Amino acid sequence: VSYKKVWSAFDSFDDGVEGCPLDTVRGVYSKYCWRDDQRCGNYKREGDCYNREHLWPKSWWGGMRAGNGSSTDLFLLFPADGYVNALRSNYPLGDVSAPTYTSSNGAKLGACDVASGYTGTCFELPDAFKGAAARAFFYVSAAYYRRWDCCADQAGTDYADIKPWLARVLLKWHKRFPVRNAERVINEEVYVRWQKNRNPFIDFEWLADGIWGNQ
Repeated sequence: VSYKKVWSAFDSFDDGVEGCPLDTVRGVYSKYCWRDDQRCGNYKREGDCYNREHLWPKSWWGGMRAGNGSSTDLFLLFPADGYVNALRSNYPLGDVSAPTYTSSNGAKLGACDVASGYTGTCFELPDAFKGAAARAFFYVSAAYYRRWDCCADQAGTDYADIKPWLARVLLKWHKRFPVRNAERVINEEVYVRWQKNRNPFIDFEWLADGIWGNQ
């Protein structure tokens, strides 16, 4: 899939499956449903436009030209509010104990919960997307294992390995928020129409515990 075609894939994914009107897509970082003509550009506030968010930050594998195909992998790309996406930057996902910003759908940026074992800044998704985000991370880690030349010792990862503290958070989200029908629809769409592969952590939820359950 080309990076340009990601827009078309978004448009085909979410038609009616996430509670948005037909011909719009649900963003993961704010309450808005986006029309195709609301792609970013410029933005000054939440709700201005949406873009193509690499949930696993692309700086963690070396950028758009690196990553052995991960830059356009539809299983890690999500429609996201441009303003909130910029605030998220490349902070790791996690439970936030003291938010400095809370978006319109409850996404939070701020100090990571000390119980996680990480003391930096984290970005917490709203409950509706925590399970899907966890399964996206598990997919990336498995699909690109030993396929990246970059990047060691990031906040939440080491190359394609998920660090133990983040794996514990993601596994908690995965178990608390099991696969929804919308994820199954998108998984099938990616397989049939776009990439000819699947996210096995959607098809077989028990796999994640077998790999990361001892963290």
